[in-house]
Amino acid sequence: MKKQLFDITEKKIKGDKIGIFFGTVSPLHQGHYSEIIRAKRENDGCIVVVSGYTGDRGENAGMNLTQRGRSAREIFSEDNTVSVTYVNEDHIPPMPKGWIPWLELVMTEVKKLTVNPEASYVWYTGELEYKEKLNELRPQDEVVLVDRQLLPISGTAIRENPLKNWDYIMPPFRKYFSKNYLVIGSPSTGKTSLVRDLARRFNAPYTREAARTYEPLFNVRDNELLIQDLLGMGIAQFEDNREAIRSAGNRGVVFFDTDISTTEVYTQLYAPDDYESVRQTFEIYAKRQKFEKIFVIPPITEYVNDGFRDMSTADEEERMAMHDSFMAIIEKYGWSDKVILLDDPTYMGRYEQACEVVETLLNELK
Repeated sequence: MKKQLFDITEKKIKGDKIGIFFGTVSPLHQGHYSEIIRAKRENDGCIVVVSGYTGDRGENAGMNLTQRGRSAREIFSEDNTVSVTYVNEDHIPPMPKGWIPWLELVMTEVKKLTVNPEASYVWYTGELEYKEKLNELRPQDEVVLVDRQLLPISGTAIRENPLKNWDYIMPPFRKYFSKNYLVIGSPSTGKTSLVRDLARRFNAPYTREAARTYEPLFNVRDNELLIQDLLGMGIAQFEDNREAIRSAGNRGVVFFDTDISTTEVYTQLYAPDDYESVRQTFEIYAKRQKFEKIFVIPPITEYVNDGFRDMSTADEEERMAMHDSFMAIIEKYGWSDKVILLDDPTYMGRYEQACEVVETLLNELK
């Protein structure tokens, strides 16, 4: 599938009358979107100002100011009448003392994105307090008070219960709230079938183990893997998982058949002499991942030769050593509190264990 290219230029808005929408957009939701569309259609265009500071409520929810700005820009990438910018409030006093320096920051950005230096501005806000302050400090501008009851949703409600309010979250922001479940384990523990069954049970997208595509594609077996192959597989797995999170089919829950840290373990085992040369790359990618839970299947199953895996891993001691390596990598990245050990001796039992964990979360968020 061809990937979409986003317009990353600083789009300048033409015209004599420009709307201004501002907020932390943590996240940008349907209510915000409606205000922005109104601002652009009632004027010659709209400038969206994403505002925030280090440690604000957006960053505490996993989306810092830059990420919010990029995600907002993605929404309007193809709209020449909406331009997105952001201002960092780190070096100004907090509100209400910060109003004047904040306005200076905002207007500096707005002027950059306005073609006509004589253009007039119309501010849109849902807060009466903000309207009164803007009328006081920018008497030359018009200020519109938006009735938020027309679409009663808030960033707070979304952050508190994202799955219940999923449809209100604009798609580029949904990735910050996705509940991602990772399944790992040594070979022949039933990971692939478990991931598939869970995904279908919960109507969720899922990923397959990237190695099963990579190795046939590049005509390489487990025992022939070079360091570049292992790194390539790991990054491919990371990208597959990321695409699943961003997919339109994601309704808040996603399942992964392994991740890049899994490939890191294989690299430690298959290419120990070369591992150090790629360790930092693995770590950069692994630390970007976010999991709700990690289902670990211990090697309690009979090893089945599927014609794909190197049979040297069929030995019970080898399988247990690999399991221990998985637990070590989990500890390395600080994920131990996410682990759910699926240790029921039956395939059905392990499936039921996993289902119970996911259902508990979903029931809590209803």
